[in-house]
This record gives sequence, C-alpha cells and structure tokens, in this order.
Amino acid sequence: FSRRARLDRQRVNALAGQSLTTSLNLALNEFERQLFKQADRARSSQHQAEHFAELQRLRQNRADLVPRYLAGLETSLARLREPAESEPAEPASPDPLQYQRLTLVEDTDLDRDIVLREIARRETQRGGTPLLLLGQRFGVLAGAPALDPERLPIGPHALCRVLREAGDCLNLTLDSQLLLYRCFERQVIERYGELVERLNVLLTHEGVLPGLVYLPYRPRTQGQSRGHGPAPGSSGAVSQRPLTGWHGQAQPSAWS
Repeated sequence: FSRRARLDRQRVNALAGQSLTTSLNLALNEFERQLFKQADRARSSQHQAEHFAELQRLRQNRADLVPRYLAGLETSLARLREPAESEPAEPASPDPLQYQRLTLVEDTDLDRDIVLREIARRETQRGGTPLLLLGQRFGVLAGAPALDPERLPIGPHALCRVLREAGDCLNLTLDSQLLLYRCFERQVIERYGELVERLNVLLTHEGVLPGLVYLPYRPRTQGQSRGHGPAPGSSGAVSQRPLTGWHGQAQPSAWS
C-alpha cells in the first residue's frame, strides 16, 4: 500500500472498530440474557444445568471475543489487495467412502456456515446503493475494479466470517452459537447500514471518489427514438445506462 492508502485503511479500521465494539457488546449482553432465559425456562434440571454451564463459559470468555473480532477485521482489511481465493476444484472421481466419514464437527461447521451466509445475504440485499458505492471506493484502495459485497473486507460476508472465527474462543455448543449469531444479526448487522454511510462519508472526506453517485437505469419510454430527444409530453428525462460515476466537480485531492 502507498502511504496514503495505509492512512485511509487505518482510519477505516478505527471507525469500524469503534462502531462494532459498541454493537458487539450489545449483542453479547443480549446473548447472555437469552441464555439465562433459556436456563430459567428449562424443562428439566439437566437442561437447566447445561444452559447454566453455557452461561458460565460465556462469562469466562466473553472478554476475549471483541479483541479477537477486531483483530480479525484488521486482518481482513490488511488483505485488501490479495487476490480473491478461488473455490477448490472437486476431484474427478471422489471416493464413495468419503461420504461415510462425516463427523459431528463437519456437520456443525456446515450448519454455522449456512446460517451466517443467510445473514450476510439478507444484509447484502438491504445494503442498496451505499453498499455499492463503498465497493467502488474500496476498489480504489485496492487498486482494482469495484469490490462486490462478497469481497468487501468490511462487508456483510466479511463481518460474518470474522464472527465465526472469533466466536470459537467462547467454546459454545452449536445451539448456543446459532443463538449468538441471531443476537449478532439483531445488534450488529441491523446497524451495519449506519456504518456503511459513515465509511462513505469518511472516504469522501479523504478524497476517495468524492461526489460519487449511482444513477439507476431508466428504460426508454415507448415511442422515444434512439437518436432524438424525449417524446412529447414526457418528463424530459434522458434514458441512460447504469452508471456509477462522479457528479459535479470535487476539490482536487491526492486520489484524483
């Protein structure tokens, strides 16, 4: 990274870390309340003991989660310019015995991945234009084309991947991990849109594509020819292809 790109990356990391620290602590507080509620409503003394054991493990290890999460986020930002990992190729003739060697750990990993991918997918759909603009700006930082939400180092998919790795320090059962993910979605992911807006403002002030706007595609009205102006009685809007570009004149900056 150039010196300017490193400074911008550090500012992004600081802003995201400050915002996510608050949200993560809210998620952990809600998670602890939910575990206590489950223990209080347990149908048997055995189930109640299991829930209290989970609650005890959470209280012992929760102080490690936020630092691990922020460290994972910083690592994700540090890998901004690394090429995207390709999906491993499937073997031409898989061993049929492999399907008989599935373990509980593999099933658990699959369940966690499914839940986290669904959380990230929902937030990607809600992200809209601000998320697209953030991908454009991170593309500048990476020296590459615009990054889609799956590749954004601070996008919904990245936030969920970091949680999966950082959450291992809590040593929870699968059911408790899935409950943690639901609390994470309510307290962190549902506030993610605010973080995206703040990151766009920060990068705009730093001169990374200032004045960037997204102009949606407007279909040509019926009867409007390709080489002439708008049809009589129309609003006068000119049809145009989808465009993400600069709007107006911006102050000169090191990036421009």
